[in-house]
Amino acid sequence: MQNAGMENPDELKGKVVQEFIAIARDSEDENLAWDAIRELRRRGGHEVFEVVRSLIRSEKEKERILAANVLGQLGAPALPFRKESGDMLMSTLEREKSVEVIKAICFALGHLKEARAINLLLNLKNHANADIRYAVTHGLQCQTDPTAIQGLIELSKDSDEDIRDWATFGLGSMIDVDSPEIREALFDRLNDKYPDAKGEAMVGLARRKDERVVRLIIEELQNPEGELPGYAQEAAEEFDHPEINSILEEKGFRRH
Repeated sequence: MQNAGMENPDELKGKVVQEFIAIARDSEDENLAWDAIRELRRRGGHEVFEVVRSLIRSEKEKERILAANVLGQLGAPALPFRKESGDMLMSTLEREKSVEVIKAICFALGHLKEARAINLLLNLKNHANADIRYAVTHGLQCQTDPTAIQGLIELSKDSDEDIRDWATFGLGSMIDVDSPEIREALFDRLNDKYPDAKGEAMVGLARRKDERVVRLIIEELQNPEGELPGYAQEAAEEFDHPEINSILEEKGFRRH
């Protein structure tokens, strides 16, 4: 499933919980299925919780995926069942074999910011399947525990460019922790062949006022054909530095 689609289309009006479950599980229209999932999350009451709690134990892969997709954001932003959801997701992850279910659970644990799941997620960071490593990256984002940070540092060196990108974003912008290890991991990504990973590294270093990134920010601001124009502007806004400020004034940019 791809998390896209319209909000509350006419097909979903007046439905009850079990009907939303059926649509989310069985619809061949992915947009409609995700709309049903969003509606289940939005309702967020005991009825939805009890239904998805039974589905996370289902023998059917599609039902376990559905349950994970709902539990990760059930009742957001309040997340009234956060602990119970985390308990069920972690218990399932410990024994789960399906790649698709593992992915859904890792994303869900990330939405819950479930610190208790850090070790379970770290056990999967070297998984042979890149999709699982990608989901683990999202699961670890926002965590400030040193072991989670080290996991993201390792993932920022992954062979998959999207994993490097999101791990770098997690280190650079999703947490405010500053350390030599984080800075070096970000600095290493300034040579990344993938522009988005390089751009996220530039922003992360700018947020930490690391002088080593000043020259790159200036070069990118001065080059309208550069590969990182949006990132350069964001980095410049993060770093109040005389040389950067001079270029911003010259270009007529204003800090937000």
